[in-house]
Amino acid sequence: MNLKLEILTKDHAKQIYCWKYEEIYS
Repeated sequence: MNLKLEILTKDHAKQIYCWKYEEIYS
């Protein structure tokens, strides 16, 4: 398991989640 890749994936998912949230509530 590549820990660095896992962290990047989680950050990317979090970023997308924030974008979706802003689209809905902006």
